[in-house]
Amino acid sequence: MGQTSSWLSSEEIQQLEKETGFSGNQIKRLYQRFQRLDKRHHGSITPDDFSSIPDLALNPLFDLIVRSFDRIGKTEPSPSDSTDVSVNFQQFVKTLSIFLPAKVTRGPSQDKAVQQKIAEDRRMAKLKLVFQLYDVKGDGFIDQDELHSVMKTMVGDNLPDEQLRFIAAKTMEEAGATGGRLSFDQFCKILQHTDLESRLTIKF
Repeated sequence: MGQTSSWLSSEEIQQLEKETGFSGNQIKRLYQRFQRLDKRHHGSITPDDFSSIPDLALNPLFDLIVRSFDRIGKTEPSPSDSTDVSVNFQQFVKTLSIFLPAKVTRGPSQDKAVQQKIAEDRRMAKLKLVFQLYDVKGDGFIDQDELHSVMKTMVGDNLPDEQLRFIAAKTMEEAGATGGRLSFDQFCKILQHTDLESRLTIKF
């Protein structure tokens, strides 16, 4: 069970490399972790299992990461709890790929334009993830309270809550929020100078 090569073909690994940006070795290591987490051997795990991965559990954005699996994973009833969200290996890898560094260092055959495009796509994936997670109503907009939550996630405890709420209100005003709500494009402009990279990056 623990041997990745018994379950992932070279074609599957190559396909995941193209879709996620992980290297073949990284995919193999992730699969070995996935197998250890899948104690029931159902081919899927639940978000609760992720706390067993040290570099995820210790990440200050652990809750956000778990919620991303919750949002991206397909809802498949689990034998033990029909309310669980089950994530198969492909979903597991694709979700984790959002937390890859935006800067591309591998692939010497890739020219600068390709590397820049990959970096832009990865940053955009991070922005979309954060936007979706804080768009609680799922209406394609973020209101002032939701923006405050985003900012608190980004800056941690570096600023007092009262100041963060003031900044959120001022930001909404300066961004020209329509009806007290931000669209995704307005949200991206607000965070364009934010250190989103270090906050939403995991070392694999």
